[in-house]
Amino acid sequence: MFSRKRKSIVFTLALGIQDRPRRWHTPGKFFVNVGDMFERHGIDCYYVVHPDVKLKWVDDRTSWRIESPAELVDIIRPLHPGHVFIWNGNNAGDRETAACAERVGATPVFAEIGWFPQADTIYFDRDGTNFRSSIRRLNLDTVKVDDRLEQWKRAYRETYTENRVDEQGYVFVPLQDETDTNILEASPYGRMNDFVRDLSAQLPDERLIVRRHPRFMDVELDTYSNVEYRNDGNLYDWLTNATAIVGINSTVLLESLVFDKPIFTVGESLATGLGVYHEYASAREIDWTRTVDTDMQMRRRQLLSELVFKRMLKRAELERPEVLADYFQ
Repeated sequence: MFSRKRKSIVFTLALGIQDRPRRWHTPGKFFVNVGDMFERHGIDCYYVVHPDVKLKWVDDRTSWRIESPAELVDIIRPLHPGHVFIWNGNNAGDRETAACAERVGATPVFAEIGWFPQADTIYFDRDGTNFRSSIRRLNLDTVKVDDRLEQWKRAYRETYTENRVDEQGYVFVPLQDETDTNILEASPYGRMNDFVRDLSAQLPDERLIVRRHPRFMDVELDTYSNVEYRNDGNLYDWLTNATAIVGINSTVLLESLVFDKPIFTVGESLATGLGVYHEYASAREIDWTRTVDTDMQMRRRQLLSELVFKRMLKRAELERPEVLADYFQ
């Protein structure tokens, strides 16, 4: 992915972020681990970080503290960076940071929390993350299914399913945070209540189990005869027992691929257009089916192989230079 002829790499964090930039402490630790690997390979690494991101690891390395990307060009131009790393990349501050990188001839590289599971993985992408990811343009026909996939799927289900949900015969509906960029920029619904309303009307004969996003529990939701709001139990138990899953563009939908269920989506995500979901413009247009045909099954296996064995890193692997070197080769 990178040439060792590059003189340096710059890691940026939370520049131009107005909403609690201090939350970006953990991504900063990720970047330092990656930067230390590059340093071992003879590449100089520098850090430009928002002042509210309190991270001693950054302060122990060559770093600058600025709030806005406006000062970034003057700082990094003398460093001649080949690449500038940016976390997420989907807000205005990130896009301005990416523009600054390109202005000095550097290639932006975006990073984000991964998928299987979100809490333990990370991925990097030159085009962007989530609905801007290069994965959307992946030609699945060229992807060979890894021989380890089925074993990995079984192990994943066994690891995260706790069998604490006894419910059966329902459609599982994970909601999202209305303030998230995926909803603000890549969803036909700005309000979760509108999504639930349309879904309830479109699937009047289905029992819908709707789960609020854990960081957006105070969302106002109306009552519908075929809708139950449940946040008890384990997410993976609900996925295991569901007859189908319906969502907008939540990462939960990617995890649902591991459970081999029909999945319906109405927003743009990194898997949009790849033929792994039943995709619709809105919940009112969903054409209900309980089947996953052979072609879709194969495409799901190809996508999972690509994501699990090529695109994501486990957080623990950030401590292993040989794994990072192989990933970024």
